Amino acid sequence: MELLCSVCEKSYNTSWLRRRNQDFHTQGEHGVEKGENGIRGTLCLVISETLRMGNTINAVWRKALKDVDIKGYVIPKGWGILTSFSSIHLDEESYENPYIFDPWRWKRKEGNPINFTPFGGGQRLCPGGDFSRLEVAIFLHHLVTCYREVIEEVID
Repeated sequence: MELLCSVCEKSYNTSWLRRRNQDFHTQGEHGVEKGENGIRGTLCLVISETLRMGNTINAVWRKALKDVDIKGYVIPKGWGILTSFSSIHLDEESYENPYIFDPWRWKRKEGNPINFTPFGGGQRLCPGGDFSRLEVAIFLHHLVTCYREVIEEVID
């Protein structure tokens, strides 16, 4: 699912692709630059933003183990609680312009890691989260390094 979201989103906003492609083709004989400023870093930013916007997990059910008071509203012990990751990941209080694809928000530390839960958290953390990120990274690496963006001219 996240792979599909990533490809669809990138088809509308390709500035990251041009930047990533230029970075790749300007690397010296020493290969790929490591760290947050290299193409690996850019790719990680793109994947994190895709996971934030794509919401691999839409929501999770939890059971209240005790009475919980949230701003005067009490959720009684034993009640079911539905936590919506979409509403958390697209919250304007947590992310500036949450509906705009902006991978560099993660470099600006705008994204709050506490609010970023694409694979759940705690005891229910998805064990395949890192593997999923790796699969998407490999796909995007091949997409960016093996293909060129061609802009067609519109003839009236």
